[in-house]
Amino acid sequence: MGAFDDGTPLDAAALQDLDRRLTEVKSSIPKIGQTVINNNTSVTEVKAKHIFGGLAPLTGKLTAGGRTGFSIEWKADSQPISVVITPMLAGGAKASLTVYVESMNQNGCKGYVYTAKGDTPPTNLGLQYLVICS
Repeated sequence: MGAFDDGTPLDAAALQDLDRRLTEVKSSIPKIGQTVINNNTSVTEVKAKHIFGGLAPLTGKLTAGGRTGFSIEWKADSQPISVVITPMLAGGAKASLTVYVESMNQNGCKGYVYTAKGDTPPTNLGLQYLVICS
């Protein structure tokens, strides 16, 4: 459908097509997670000024049943409200890892990677991150 021309009458099909396209645009607005309060579920919408991500290497050595600190640096234009960090294992290593973020600000975040007892920790671990700023 092209732009509406001046003087051309609007018909129901053109208006329905416009309504359908607006609905598609509304549905493409990012939504993250669900909030459950008193058994009522609502979708939390994120209106972010800045969303970015990357891959950071874990510089410390992982030990079975222990924790290893990490620091990821970035430069954000506004205050981060959320960071998602996912461990990226090379070579299909089998280990149970938990990532905990202790603090974050406009310059980066700090946290820990915990490894389960009895696991063989990977020697080459990357941390993929996604930051959402207000």
